[in-house]
Amino acid sequence: MSLLQVIKKRIILDIIRSVNTKSKFKIMITDEFSLKILSSVCTMTEIMKEQVNLVESIKTRRQPLPDIDAIYLLSPIKESAELLIQDFEEKQMYAGAHVFFTSPLDEKLESLILQKKIGSYVRISRNFKDANLELIPFESQAFHLMLPNILYPLYEVPYQAEQILDTITTRLFCLFSMYEQMPIIRTSNSDLARRVGAKLHNKLKIFQSRVKNFPPRKERSVMIIFDRSYDPVSPLLHEFTYQAMVYDNIQLVNDKYQQQIINRTGNATTKEVSLDEKDSIWKEKRHKHIAMVIQEITTEFNNFLEKNQTAKFAKGHKISLKEMSDVIRQIPQYQEQINAYSLHLGMTEECMKFFDILKLEIVATLEQNLVMGVGPSGKPLGNIVQDIKMAFDQQPLTEENRLRILLLYAAIEGKNTSEFFALKDAARISGSQRSIITNYVSWLKISSEKIVTEEKRKIKKNKSFHPQETTGEEKFELSRYEPPLVKILEQTLTSQLDSNAFPFIDSSDEFAELGQDNQNSLNKNNKTKTSLRSERTRIKPTFANKNRKERQKAEKEKQVDDSEKDPFANIKIPRIILFFVGGCSYSELRTIYEISSKRDVEIILGTTSMIKPSAFLSDLKKSD
Repeated sequence: MSLLQVIKKRIILDIIRSVNTKSKFKIMITDEFSLKILSSVCTMTEIMKEQVNLVESIKTRRQPLPDIDAIYLLSPIKESAELLIQDFEEKQMYAGAHVFFTSPLDEKLESLILQKKIGSYVRISRNFKDANLELIPFESQAFHLMLPNILYPLYEVPYQAEQILDTITTRLFCLFSMYEQMPIIRTSNSDLARRVGAKLHNKLKIFQSRVKNFPPRKERSVMIIFDRSYDPVSPLLHEFTYQAMVYDNIQLVNDKYQQQIINRTGNATTKEVSLDEKDSIWKEKRHKHIAMVIQEITTEFNNFLEKNQTAKFAKGHKISLKEMSDVIRQIPQYQEQINAYSLHLGMTEECMKFFDILKLEIVATLEQNLVMGVGPSGKPLGNIVQDIKMAFDQQPLTEENRLRILLLYAAIEGKNTSEFFALKDAARISGSQRSIITNYVSWLKISSEKIVTEEKRKIKKNKSFHPQETTGEEKFELSRYEPPLVKILEQTLTSQLDSNAFPFIDSSDEFAELGQDNQNSLNKNNKTKTSLRSERTRIKPTFANKNRKERQKAEKEKQVDDSEKDPFANIKIPRIILFFVGGCSYSELRTIYEISSKRDVEIILGTTSMIKPSAFLSDLKKSD
C-alpha cells in the first residue's frame, strides 16, 4: 500500500466513516494545512461518496446548518482552535462538531476549547487512530512537510531552529504512527540531521512507553535523515529529465501549469492543469530524459491519430455507418486524449525553448565537466577555470546560472583557492545576491579543498543530447553525474552503509533485525542446535530423501552463485525512508523511483519541501 493510500485510508475510515450522525449528510470544515493534506489524497468525488456534501474553510463566513453534523479536520494551532470556539460560542453553527486534529492537541489549547461553553456540541477526537496526519503526500512514494524557506532560521536563529526541528519531529512521528512501526534511524554525520534523529527516536520511545502493544508490527523500516550539507551539489545542477526541467524552467503555481487551449471558434483559453500521478503520461515519463520524452510523445501521438476513428473522421476520411457510431461514442475520450498530448507536447516545447534561450548546453557542459573532473569521453580536462571565465565573459548567461556554476566550483574545487576568487570576480554577482555565496559555503560546510575522488571520475562515453541518438536507458553527455544518494541506497540494501558516516541513533540497532533474510545472512554462522530425535525424524534414510537432498544442495549452490553475482538477490528490507532537512532536489526524487523499481524494494522520500534550483538559491539568501 502506497503512502497516498495509507493516508487516504486513514481519512476515509478513521475519520469520515467513524462519525455516525442522525442526518444523512455531513459537512467537513478544514483549515489551510489540513485542506492540503485532504486534497493531496482524496478527490471531491471520493469525499462526496462518503455522504460529505460540502467542504468549507474554517476561515470563511459560513451559513449556519444547525440540523447537520460537521467533521472538523484542523491543524493543532491557536488560530484554528479559536475559530472553532467562535463557531459555537455565540450560536450553534452545526448540530454537532466532531473535531479531529492532524496531530495531538497540546494541553493548553485543549483547555482553551474545553473551558468555553461549547462542550455539548463538540467532541474532540485525540486518540491514536484519529490524529497524526501532518504530512503532504504529493506522489505515491514521496511527501513533504510544507516547511519551505527554513535554511536561514535553521542556521542563524537558534530559538526558531529549535521550533522548526520540533515541528519536523512531530510530523515525522505522524508517519510512523500510521505505519505502526519503530524505525531503525540513521543520520548523516551532521548536527542538524542528528538532532532530528534523536528527537524523533525519543518521541517514539515515549509514545511506546505510553501505548500498549506499540508497535504492533515487528518488522522495522530503515530511516536515514540528511541535511543539505551531505550533498550541496545536486540542488544546483541542471537536470534534463522531464519533471526536473519543467520545475526548473516553467513557472508553475502550486504544481499547476497554465495550458493554452484553442477552442473550436479559434479563440485561446487558459486551463489550469495539475501535474500529478492522475495524469498517466506525466506519471510514466516524468523521470525520463527530455529528449526521450519528446521522441516518445511524438510517436505515440502520431500513432493515436493514425489509429483512432475520431481522428480519421476529423481529417475527412470516409468511414462506414458503424464507424460513425463509434466516432460519436469516442468524441469525449478523443478530446480528453488530444488535450493530454497537447499539454505534454506544449510543455516539452517550452522546456526546449528555455534550453536554447538560456544557453543550457553551454551551462550544463561546464557543470558536468566540473563535477565529473573529465570530459564526456572520459579524457582529462584542459583549463576548466579558463573555460568558465570565457563563458562568463562571452556568453549571455543569466546571473542565476553564473551563480550556480560558481557555487559548484566552490563545492568541488574548494572555497579558499585563488581560482575561486578569480571566478567570483568574473561572475559579476550583484550585491543583493552575494550573501548566497557566503551562506552556501558556511551553512553547508563547504570544504577548503577539492572533494571529488578519482572513483567518481571513472565514466563511460555517453550519448549526446540529440533525441535521435537515444534508446533505452542510455546516458547523455549533459547527464553524466549521479547523486550520491544512488550509492547510499545501494549500500543500505546490501548492509554496507558506513556506520561512521551514517551512525545509528540507537547503537543497539546496528545489529537489529531488518527482515528474516537479513537475520539469516547476519547469523549464517550460528547453527541452531537440534535434538537427535528431531534430526532423525527430519532426515529419513531413503533413496527419495537422498535425491531430494541432492536437489536441495544444487539449488542452494545456485542461490549462492546468484547472490555472488547479484548482492541484492536476497535482501529483504520492509521499507527505506529517506528524509531531507532543508529541501530535496528532483534528481534525488527520480533516484528513489529508479532504485525502488530496479531492486524491488519500497523507498519513501520525505523532505521539509521540494526545492527547484531557484528556490534553493533564494533559501540561501540572507533574510531581509
